[in-house]
Amino acid sequence: GYLADGASRCGGWSDWCCVCHAAQWQIACLPEVEKTAVDWFLTEDCCESKMRKDTSSPGYVADATPLRDSVVMWRPNVGWIELPRSMNVSDSYHWMGEYGDDGLCP
Repeated sequence: GYLADGASRCGGWSDWCCVCHAAQWQIACLPEVEKTAVDWFLTEDCCESKMRKDTSSPGYVADATPLRDSVVMWRPNVGWIELPRSMNVSDSYHWMGEYGDDGLCP
């Protein structure tokens, strides 16, 4: 399927963000007749997807990483804390949604 093809393109299943984007790229290039059955997947936010973790998997590891638009800060004697959304600021660069593909269908 599209996800399995994406996994082989991304060197395995460990990078869900890559696997998901590769599948989306393949789906987006399908003829309309074939695309309609799976076009719902094109709206999936791959890198923050709920689909990326399978909690029933024996190898599941809990991940406390905050979402990309979250801000964490170090507080002495407390440790790392996530700031409330109202205090979110960014010291990061502008995120680009591309992975080096030229975006053209084969």
